[in-house]
Amino acid sequence: MGRPFVPYAQMALAACGALLVGHFGPWAELLGDRLVRIDTYGDGWAALALIAAAVTALGVTLAADRVSTWIRWIPATLGAVASVVAIVDARTVTGHAVERLGITVSASLGWGLLLTLVGALTLTATGVAVGRLANRT
Repeated sequence: MGRPFVPYAQMALAACGALLVGHFGPWAELLGDRLVRIDTYGDGWAALALIAAAVTALGVTLAADRVSTWIRWIPATLGAVASVVAIVDARTVTGHAVERLGITVSASLGWGLLLTLVGALTLTATGVAVGRLANRT
């Protein structure tokens, strides 16, 4: 039967790439100005550590014939954590408002945070597939 998880692992690696690009993009826009961060307390840097751990676990899973159960579930777990963080940060960004000239203006999500959210959800889904299908022969 081969290695049925390989396409899912490749999609998970692509999701990690989306997370990486999203990390460096603007997370909010306010009156057309792109803002890299709005009080997300360094969550983007934590995301980099999650990406590195997920890529490492995926690399080990792809390189080895059989891997420990906990290693093959790392991408799904880290994807879920990154998803929760991105959702919380999206709520923080949309709740941020500034008053200018007597008008209250709310921030909108930047493409970086949206890409981070999509990448995190994709990593979760493909990580579950890798976790379930790895070690099956």
